[in-house]
Amino acid sequence: MEGLVDKEVSLIQHRYMKRYHIQGDAKKWTQRLIVKLLECTHGQWLYRNIMVHDSLAGEIANDRKETIRRQIEEQFESEEELLEEHQYLLDLNVGDMTIGTGDKQEYWLLAVQAARRAKQLAQGGVTKGIG
Repeated sequence: MEGLVDKEVSLIQHRYMKRYHIQGDAKKWTQRLIVKLLECTHGQWLYRNIMVHDSLAGEIANDRKETIRRQIEEQFESEEELLEEHQYLLDLNVGDMTIGTGDKQEYWLLAVQAARRAKQLAQGGVTKGIG
């Protein structure tokens, strides 16, 4: 690719937009296409650098993601352990949850774990605090 997109792409898009009466600018469309291609190739390059040149960091990151994914799936297996006021935490698709960003997943996981502890405390089944 080397950062170049043939000018013919813009002409083809212009013809397409004209034929189907689509409003817009083919030149701007081509510019956005180039940005998307660069973002895609840059993302692949970053991933490859981590996985090939920094295998330890890549393995650690993959192991962490897998651990979080497993913990999330475990949380969906036992709904009865949450108070009614916390059931909303489980009102989402587990497939969507295992795909999201690590920060979002970890915050959700901590919230569910805190909600489970709150139920234990409410029932008097735990003598020690949250920590």
